[in-house]
Amino acid sequence: MLWYGEPCLYVVDAADRDSVPVSRSELHDLLVKPSLNGIPLLVLGNKIDKSEALSKQALVDQLGLESIKDREVCCYMISCKDSINIDAVIDWLIKHSKAAR
Repeated sequence: MLWYGEPCLYVVDAADRDSVPVSRSELHDLLVKPSLNGIPLLVLGNKIDKSEALSKQALVDQLGLESIKDREVCCYMISCKDSINIDAVIDWLIKHSKAAR
């Protein structure tokens, strides 16, 4: 997770289904830290170019994103390899940056 007083960015390998429970646990452990209270969260499911990648709804469900109520949460499915949805990620980050406020 990246955080510098700006939105949080959390990247998950959506094609590594075995690692998702660990990612969920780590994410929820991080979100209880007082320094991250209320900070908008952007979750990226990477490697959607692989056939074994989870769907967006499956990733949202398995990470328990709908249970996070104390902040704005957004999830995009991306492929860094094929540059899929990277423009949407950049737009979201610009919209939520302190410089844009």
